[in-house]
Amino acid sequence: RFLDQVRSDQETVCVLSWDDAWNVGIPSIDKHHREFLDGVNLLFTALMNGDGREAAPKMATLVAQTIEPHFTEEEEAMRRHRYPEVATHMQAHKMFISRFQEFRQALQTGQKLDAGEFFDFVSGWFRVHMTDHDAALARFLHSRRAA
Repeated sequence: RFLDQVRSDQETVCVLSWDDAWNVGIPSIDKHHREFLDGVNLLFTALMNGDGREAAPKMATLVAQTIEPHFTEEEEAMRRHRYPEVATHMQAHKMFISRFQEFRQALQTGQKLDAGEFFDFVSGWFRVHMTDHDAALARFLHSRRAA
């Protein structure tokens, strides 16, 4: 009953909203962060509409194709700007890749992807990573530009 009410309330539900504090000031990185957030929200909407089984593999494919180049670009920028927390930030990226590989392997071997579990993983990781890591990176980069 609750899900039916939620489903009827809105066509598109945003579980995460963009925070301008997350803008690092590097257009390609900011663009990818917004695309990832949009993907999380689309997956949530699909789950609420009962279409999670179809949407989760699409989101997983998008992540598989884009996340490693994104992390590489972000890590290169951190090194270039001598970001003092680069090692901690890179460790968070490695932890994401490690856990994501489990979902990726399940897809590659034809196993069904648990859409709710996958959503919890990507949305939870994104929220925490953006708040704890990328917002700090953004503050650092903005302070370097202002100096």
